[in-house]
Amino acid sequence: MASILDLPPEILEDIFQILHPNLIRLTELAQVCSLFRLVAYNIPIGLHIPVNESKFQFLSSRAIPITTLSNREPAMFVKEQILGLNIKRLISAQVVSNDYQANKLHLSPHYLQILNHLAKWSQSSLRHLFANLDLLRLNNDQFRCSAIVLSFQNLTFLSIAFNRHIELQQKVLNQTEGGNMIQEICAGLKKLKSLYIFSCPSSQLVIKSPTLEKLHIYKSEFVAFKCLETPSLRKFMFLSNMQEFFRSVRSSYLEEKSNLHDGLFGLIYDGCPKLDLFNKVDLRTLRKHDLSRDEWCAVVLRLCLRSCVQRQQQVVT
Repeated sequence: MASILDLPPEILEDIFQILHPNLIRLTELAQVCSLFRLVAYNIPIGLHIPVNESKFQFLSSRAIPITTLSNREPAMFVKEQILGLNIKRLISAQVVSNDYQANKLHLSPHYLQILNHLAKWSQSSLRHLFANLDLLRLNNDQFRCSAIVLSFQNLTFLSIAFNRHIELQQKVLNQTEGGNMIQEICAGLKKLKSLYIFSCPSSQLVIKSPTLEKLHIYKSEFVAFKCLETPSLRKFMFLSNMQEFFRSVRSSYLEEKSNLHDGLFGLIYDGCPKLDLFNKVDLRTLRKHDLSRDEWCAVVLRLCLRSCVQRQQQVVT
């Protein structure tokens, strides 16, 4: 009579993966028999760093593949663990730890080692990346962080975080490096569908991507847009300094400004024909319309104003 032990290892591996085992479950499976041990140690698992030393030695010595990696600790203390893992099948990496040098403008050498390690071993497999970036250029004048990010050509989700010092420097010195690097990344990632930016260091942001479907910008006090060419964009969350944004919306509405098309709404009209949601304001009813550019912008302005009033009423109550 046939038994589960007669199954080919690849079929047994599929069965084990359906169980979504953690490390403890893998260890239990491995103790059943030699076949289970062979298959169990080839099942990828998710991991939060840091782990205790015995667990790390177990993972490292058996080269157990890691499929999702998460760390928020300073790279100096966890670098050796991350560098010792099998990440050849890594799909998602969350390594946001605000790990900058004393000048607050450049990433620490330890953190860069982690990013370069990911680029070396997970270049093809990685789909989701959460990372801190800086704006330092290499000798060939390329941004070193964009060079790392662009090595992951299969990324569909990217969340990048700068710090407030970088954001403020770009604003005070009227520099454009932040916007240039973000534009470079958007142009180079051909499969990107979701982009999240924290503390965006650009007041002339250009986003051009034929594949991008979600754009979220948070905690960005000085961000402003120069160009949006995102024909697939469906969700746009611009929650940076929302009180100031809504104040400008109310002011524009009350003053009945005629140049609404020169601002963000005009950029959306020109470059985001499939947009469904802007800051939780439903725009699907405007998908098919015969409105002029100015008329469309005025309608969206009123919708945003209504949303602003409703939120203020909710706060009061």
